[in-house]
Amino acid sequence: MKLIRVSSSTDDLTGYFANEWSESIVIPPHSQIAVLNGTFGMSSKNIDIPACTITFSVKSGGHEYTASNAKFVQSINDNDQIKLKIIKIKELREKNIPTVPTTIAEEKELNIFFQANRENIKSLLSDNNISDEEAFTIIRSAKDTF
Repeated sequence: MKLIRVSSSTDDLTGYFANEWSESIVIPPHSQIAVLNGTFGMSSKNIDIPACTITFSVKSGGHEYTASNAKFVQSINDNDQIKLKIIKIKELREKNIPTVPTTIAEEKELNIFFQANRENIKSLLSDNNISDEEAFTIIRSAKDTF
């Protein structure tokens, strides 16, 4: 197991990265996946984590943020993929089953913060041509008031 820096709401926190097995595991040092509370610069550092990496959070008090985060994504990009994810989350939570762990691959597909560089997402956020960082800032601001 080796220590790596995983960006979060406070920069330079340490996460754990175990890649001795066929899959890699990252344990973010914050209660939500690292990209949700950071800045564009912080989140872009996390994009290069391998897609097969399993990610989960160490939560105090058993807080479950996945459903509210999925509804936030849906408020920006309402598509079939997020609708299916919301149904899956609801089914798991009704059985009192946690929605984590997940993979970086799934986060890249469903987590709107990982999608700030996609043109289709930028077009949903603004009629103007905006940079990746501007798109991320718009998403971050929307999340703050969601």
